[in-house]
Amino acid sequence: MAKNKITYLEKNRKSSLQHLKKRSVDLKRNISTQDPELIALQKMVGNRGTQDVIEKQLSKGKGQNKGVVRNIQQNNLLSQIQLQAAKKSAPTTPLLKVIKERLQPWFFDIPGTPDTLYQKPNLRKILLILYARIGDEMWKNLIPKESITYVSEQGEMDFIPINKETVKAKLSSLGYTDSFYAKASDNDWGLREPTLPAAGLHVRGIKGKNKINIHIDLHPPTWPGIYHWLMDADHWFYDMRKKTHTPETLQEGVEKLGTDIPILYQQKVHGEATARLNRLAGQAKDRTEVQAEIDEGRQYLSLAGKILWTKNVISKTELANATWYLGLASACASGAEHNLQRKP
Repeated sequence: MAKNKITYLEKNRKSSLQHLKKRSVDLKRNISTQDPELIALQKMVGNRGTQDVIEKQLSKGKGQNKGVVRNIQQNNLLSQIQLQAAKKSAPTTPLLKVIKERLQPWFFDIPGTPDTLYQKPNLRKILLILYARIGDEMWKNLIPKESITYVSEQGEMDFIPINKETVKAKLSSLGYTDSFYAKASDNDWGLREPTLPAAGLHVRGIKGKNKINIHIDLHPPTWPGIYHWLMDADHWFYDMRKKTHTPETLQEGVEKLGTDIPILYQQKVHGEATARLNRLAGQAKDRTEVQAEIDEGRQYLSLAGKILWTKNVISKTELANATWYLGLASACASGAEHNLQRKP
């Protein structure tokens, strides 16, 4: 997005964008690093182009129905973005680069072969959940690049550390303890995160191997720990974990702690914003000033969607850009709601 267009928005729509100002400084720094194709698409679509073209089309059409003209122009404005999206693979759950670079290379081997993530959206989702729960600092400092060897849909993964004892020492310094039999017979050591109401981390050094298992327990043990053994245990004779720990329940558990999961959170906001603009479109009728806000908001959603739904891997900068577009779409929706409250 050209910086002069963002400046125009900030100066002329202060009431709608007030809640975005605190984020604008950081996000503007990302604008210059956008994907060239994304920049070209936005320049082609432009800002507030809808209303101007509608007026020109009306003057040419000499009395054409405003709603018909509006629909035609909206399709024209978005058609190129939609065509570009159609050329991409089916919508997926993108991974952040900081996650992908820590996977063993074979995770992204030939599409469709066993043990790959290419066509396994649940495992991609689990990786995003684990990343959010572990935290960016621990993820980057304790999990080396190309070290993750195993991921399960029950919220666990194995990785090869530089040194198992260094990881153990770091976790101990953060307050992790060996309470509630954190170490099993096939472990060198086991540590649990200090008790949480949900989604606690349990880390174990695997005996005889330079490998660590880390997983999320949705029901962290408290005295006497029976509920934890029932709901989180993975035994050959009592495999309740496969029923209680799914991508959906794991996401819910992490979010209960107030943790936003990157990409999954933005995808959720994108869906909510789409529904909000669709609802407003049904109320706009012939109010061109309302429809102009809706059309502009949809343009931003298209740009955000191009990042959030069609890529396999995205950078943190791209995610920040998508978040920026979502904020602008929300501001447009607020503008449409404000205009609806005013008399025509």
